[in-house]
Amino acid sequence: MKRRIAFDPQLCLSADEFVEAWNMSEQSKDSSAMVHHDSSETFLGPEITTAIIAAAVAIPGSIIVNLVNELIRKKLSGAEPPKITINIINGPDRQPISVITQSEEESITPTLKR
Repeated sequence: MKRRIAFDPQLCLSADEFVEAWNMSEQSKDSSAMVHHDSSETFLGPEITTAIIAAAVAIPGSIIVNLVNELIRKKLSGAEPPKITINIINGPDRQPISVITQSEEESITPTLKR
């Protein structure tokens, strides 16, 4: 099972940083991540970077959100990260892409929208 993830540049987190952290985390025992270059980057905009997580089983969005929050917190020197949202859209190849963006609304927990 593969999960394609795109990162909003407002989060100041690139696919490269996410992939490195994922592959060094405990999640890498059952999955691996890689930077993904394809037409979806043009579809979403040139400033968007994407990654693919390949795993034998489905990966809950909460695991991805937790790692993104941890990485952003490190970049902000321990400050509280912004609220994030995962929007699932279909790419030009009709495959789903999880787009991680800074939430426009103040919510207590990250939300998953489809």
